[in-house]
Amino acid sequence: MTIPSALEHKPPVRLSTQDKAGLLETLEVELTKCGGGQVWLFGSRVNMAAKGGDIDLYIELNQAIENKFAFTLQLSIALDKKLGERKIDIIVKAPNTRDSALHQIAKQRGVLLWRSPTR
Repeated sequence: MTIPSALEHKPPVRLSTQDKAGLLETLEVELTKCGGGQVWLFGSRVNMAAKGGDIDLYIELNQAIENKFAFTLQLSIALDKKLGERKIDIIVKAPNTRDSALHQIAKQRGVLLWRSPTR
């Protein structure tokens, strides 16, 4: 599997090279299963002056999702297996879910980590 290099030309983020690779690989596998999308890292991990902090992910799916909770749980489990137990917050937006101010803030202030390949 080829890991997308979405981070190569983006602003720096506070993630190790190993964590970046693990995130990208897991996101590609899990999001491809449900039609793809885009993922932003936001919160303290995009602030180079901050220390510590959890990993905050905002995910926009390309296709409607039947059960947002089940998708989020499945992704959390996959990330735990890949990265080890970490505090990871996941916010999901799909075409069939309502938009919120938090979605807009995460997208505007975040750094795009991964995007489905265009067909």
